[in-house]
Amino acid sequence: SVIRGLGQLLLQTGKMDEGVALLKSYLEELPKRENPWGLWSSTLSTLAWSLYKDGQFREALSVFRELGELHRGEKVQYADPFDGAGWCLLRLNKASSAKKEFLKAIAISPRYENRLLGLEAVTGELQ
Repeated sequence: SVIRGLGQLLLQTGKMDEGVALLKSYLEELPKRENPWGLWSSTLSTLAWSLYKDGQFREALSVFRELGELHRGEKVQYADPFDGAGWCLLRLNKASSAKKEFLKAIAISPRYENRLLGLEAVTGELQ
């Protein structure tokens, strides 16, 4: 979709407000499920990570949760929603909740460095 592409381009060029608005309008048609990972999941992931990088941790967490819901109960699970939720929760000073999310992500994809770094950061916070 043109709206999706333009929204992502705006996010990449630092025009957060415009990009978020366009992607949210695109996501109004979001289905309840998507399997396997496709355009809807990719769009939610891009939006969530952009919000995270912009320091909008609560909003990013909400989008990561929405992304996780797209795949709830499916045989194939994706670590990205849990990894992102972990980082958001860590930034929101909820280290024990963040640890649970990172452990879920690691269980799905154990060798991805970002999740391991998150778990290491949480461990430092909890000590």
